[in-house]
Amino acid sequence: MTYSRRRRPWWKPVAAIALTVGAGVVLWRFVPVTRTFDAFEMHGGPVVLDRPSDARVVMLTSHWETPRFTSTRYAFRKKSTLHWDLWGYDAKDLSRTWVVRLASIRQGQRDLEAGVLGVTRGTAWVLADGLMALSVKDGSLIGDAAMIESRNAVLKGLMPSTRRQMYFDNGLVVIAADGQRWRIDHETLVATRDTAVVKSSIVGVPISRATGTDNALPLRLLSQYQAFKSRSYVAGDTWFGMMHPSELAQQQTDPHTQAFALGLRYRLWAAPLRDTVDRFRNPTRRPVDYAPRAASPEFLLGGLLTMANADGREGVVGIAKPTRFIVVHQDRIDAAATQTLTCIGLDGTVCWNAPLKVSLATGFARLTAGGPSQWALMVVGETSGDQRGSGMPSLTRVSINDGAITQMHFASVDLAALVGKLTPYHRR
Repeated sequence: MTYSRRRRPWWKPVAAIALTVGAGVVLWRFVPVTRTFDAFEMHGGPVVLDRPSDARVVMLTSHWETPRFTSTRYAFRKKSTLHWDLWGYDAKDLSRTWVVRLASIRQGQRDLEAGVLGVTRGTAWVLADGLMALSVKDGSLIGDAAMIESRNAVLKGLMPSTRRQMYFDNGLVVIAADGQRWRIDHETLVATRDTAVVKSSIVGVPISRATGTDNALPLRLLSQYQAFKSRSYVAGDTWFGMMHPSELAQQQTDPHTQAFALGLRYRLWAAPLRDTVDRFRNPTRRPVDYAPRAASPEFLLGGLLTMANADGREGVVGIAKPTRFIVVHQDRIDAAATQTLTCIGLDGTVCWNAPLKVSLATGFARLTAGGPSQWALMVVGETSGDQRGSGMPSLTRVSINDGAITQMHFASVDLAALVGKLTPYHRR
């Protein structure tokens, strides 16, 4: 007697596998999901628009989002997503007027070239996952690199991909792959030939520039405690400077020194200027009879605030009627230091103090729209950090008249809430 093996239907093991996988997928949907967010990183300097009808701040940030599927025993990490966001803030009270998500990139990389290139007539040119043009009024998308290429046959297949080939010169200028320079219209995105070549101190890299009220460049950011500080200033026939008594002998030899000594507390000194001759018998004016201002307090690493003028030259910030200075100083010399602005008169009397509550002030801008009663300083800085990391960006508005402070710290932004509210213009 012979026996034969009974064949099982082929579809049964396939169905069992499919049911198992399906049940796993269904059950996986009920596994709790948590999201972790890294700290904000600001890319380039923000653009501060100082206009009576449109005083605002536009800035670009990025941050990581990492979802985790958690259970009682295990945690599985998915791929992280890099989000690029553009923010618009009212410069008068630092209230947020809009925020848009430019791009969300899975397993993306930090782009060191990203930033706001400039603003012209209400259009912000931004480099973040490619070139984009957005309205500073509400953040709406005007166009991107693909739209510019589609509207200009001369740029077909020649659109630049790096910041080296883009610069802001009273509007956006791009250098195509064939070396031709094209100026892009901020409304129609139409390209016209740009014949004026901006020279640069760096070979091949044009210098961005902006003139007039219709154009604005991002602030220059510096990450040093001694940035934006000057040791001396001449007002009329008097030299004023921040000095320590131990430096008097050196000051008499070199009255133009700008070096700061770590740990010294400076106060305001003054010296009248006298006509004399140098060692080559050339006529010159030098300060003599240095004397400290009795009303001036001591400032740890205190220096006179300097900012770039309209022509780009650095100069000490002076407040007229009556003449006053703004001193930048700090409370410590280590990483836990916070910076303060103090307004003092020519006799050293303190007019007001404005503690910035930032570990490092990286940029300053003037706000003069609205008349002298509304003049203010916009300070870009970094906080000492929170649980999401260190160096979180912040904005601080300081009134020139009384030192009143309005602040916005990115550490207070609810990142989880933004995930469900923002739809990225680009996703990949």
